Amino acid sequence: MFIELAAPAALAGAGRAATAVSQPVAARPAPARRLLAAAPPYKEHQMSVLSADAGAADEAGLAGPPKARLAWAGAAGRHAVIVVLSLLSIVPIYWMYASSLRRPGDILSQNPLPWPLSLRNYDYVLHSLEVPVLLANTLVIAAASTVGQLLVCLLAAYAFAAWDFRGKNVLFLLFVVTWLVPFQVCRGRTR
Repeated sequence: MFIELAAPAALAGAGRAATAVSQPVAARPAPARRLLAAAPPYKEHQMSVLSADAGAADEAGLAGPPKARLAWAGAAGRHAVIVVLSLLSIVPIYWMYASSLRRPGDILSQNPLPWPLSLRNYDYVLHSLEVPVLLANTLVIAAASTVGQLLVCLLAAYAFAAWDFRGKNVLFLLFVVTWLVPFQVCRGRTR
């Protein structure tokens, strides 16, 4: 079994037609033999792609099939959609920070660049609110919620995994549905 390899001079672009070098598979190192054994067999018209002769690829009909061009166009379209959606997500965040850096009198300005910059809004928030108390409250609520969720979910997971009982699938479905609807939505109105 022989493998056709393009000569280094042909790969560098020297000369119009490429010369081929044949090497027995047994002369190659063991990992390469393993890769070649797993590779699908090549057809004769595919071997011409290895040559540096551009005309051989055109003659074989492999110089750019329409499917490849359509795949590239589809990929470019998907990337364009991703870029547009990313910008739609980033612009409101930028606008929030830009508005926070405006002077209080310029807060309703439509200019995308906040100039002159002002930290007066941050100073107002830090001096009018008790930030350390708010952070401590957040830490206590977050820790209590985490511990409570861990206990309930751990015990529920054990019950669903270890026991078989009537209504297990319905109860599990209800348990999973509670993950989809936030607690704030289920509370109802408070006045």
